[in-house]
Amino acid sequence: LISTIFIIFIWLFGVNSFAGPVMTLVVVPIERMVRLLSMLMRDPLGYQTTDRYKRFVDEEDDFLQNTTWSKDVLKGMETNFLMSTILRIGSLMKVGFGAAGVEIIRQSLDQQSQDVQKHEGISLNSKGSIVKCIFLFCDIRQFTDATESLQEEVFVFTNQIASV
Repeated sequence: LISTIFIIFIWLFGVNSFAGPVMTLVVVPIERMVRLLSMLMRDPLGYQTTDRYKRFVDEEDDFLQNTTWSKDVLKGMETNFLMSTILRIGSLMKVGFGAAGVEIIRQSLDQQSQDVQKHEGISLNSKGSIVKCIFLFCDIRQFTDATESLQEEVFVFTNQIASV
């Protein structure tokens, strides 16, 4: 009987020793990624201005302060890399597709989530929408030379010109 109690005690100690780090390093960050993706899906352009996103950021700050792990350890985790990748994808959607394109993507994601819940699969033949837009063309003289000399910084250069 004493050996059984001892084994149960050792087993419970092992489970608690393993479950804490797994929750902190894997489960909580994955749940946060799912919440961030749902915010992106609901409002791809303005999710960063919502109260829900502000609470999300505040929770991350609280989590970093209340954990026994150092910030360097948590920032070096693959889950943190995935979170920053999701945030970059949201930013690239804003820049690449603009307001109209992001709205089309949001509606498509909403439709797909409803179709998956009904077990109908993903519909790739959904209706589009008509959008009024203006195209702007700008010729930057000697852009090829600038590209060769600036390399990766050519995007910063181009964005600075576009902001003028």
